[in-house]
Amino acid sequence: LYADNSFKNNKELVLSAIKTYPDIYRYVNDSLKKDKVLAMAVLKVDGSLINYTDASLRKDLEIATTALSNYGEAFYLLDKSLKNNG
Repeated sequence: LYADNSFKNNKELVLSAIKTYPDIYRYVNDSLKKDKVLAMAVLKVDGSLINYTDASLRKDLEIATTALSNYGEAFYLLDKSLKNNG
């Protein structure tokens, strides 16, 4: 998939696009993959995309819960610190 860099770096455009085509998240700039608002928006649609979020977000309980709500396999992609959270 080709996307111009100006698109890959534009948070508002990406937020709009993921509502229709959540897989676009795979191709966004790495700096946007650290954005919690953007991650929450995409994970509400497709929890499997947690694999493409920044590793720091996989430690976040809210991110984890959102991904798990529609993709149980997300458990295996979460940070170890959350897996041990009895």
